[in-house]
Amino acid sequence: MHVLFNELPDSARVWIYQANRFLTENDSEVISDYLTKSTNQWAAHGAPLKASFKVIEKRFVIIAADESHNVASGCSIDASTRWLKELGNHLSVDFFNRALIYKNESDLKEANPFGVKKLIENEEILPSTFLYTQQVAHLAALENWPVPAESVIQYKRFFKKENTNA
Repeated sequence: MHVLFNELPDSARVWIYQANRFLTENDSEVISDYLTKSTNQWAAHGAPLKASFKVIEKRFVIIAADESHNVASGCSIDASTRWLKELGNHLSVDFFNRALIYKNESDLKEANPFGVKKLIENEEILPSTFLYTQQVAHLAALENWPVPAESVIQYKRFFKKENTNA
C-alpha cells in the first residue's frame, strides 16, 4: 500500500537506484505515476507492503518499505528491481549505474569509482566532498546522505594524513 514518503518510520528499509543522467520533470512525473501504482500493489507473499518512493537530486530514485508492517521478501525486492528496469527502458535511463556521484560545491559530478584515488590526488575530491554512496539501509540514514568522502571506508585511505608533530 502506497503512503506518503514522510509517513514512513526512520526504520523503513531503503533501496537506492541511481540514474545515469539527470531526470527531467517529465521523467519525474512518469516515475511518480508508475511507482505510485506499483507501490500501492506491492506485496510480499500476498501481504501488502507499506511503501513509498522519492526522487532526490534529479538523479536518485529511493524506494522505501516499512518492514515493521510486513517484511519485503526476495520476490518483492525483485519486483521493485523490475519496476526500475521497465522505467529505465521506457525513459532511456540506466537506474543501475554504479558511477560515483559527488557534490563539488553545488554541482553534482560523476566519476568512475575506480578513478577516485586520482581525483583525490588531484584534489578534485577533498575529505569534505559529499559522496552519494549506495550504503544506506534505512530511512534515518538518508538524513546524513550524502556523506563526506573522508568517512567512506574504501576512500579515506587515499587522503594524506597531516603531520601533527611540527
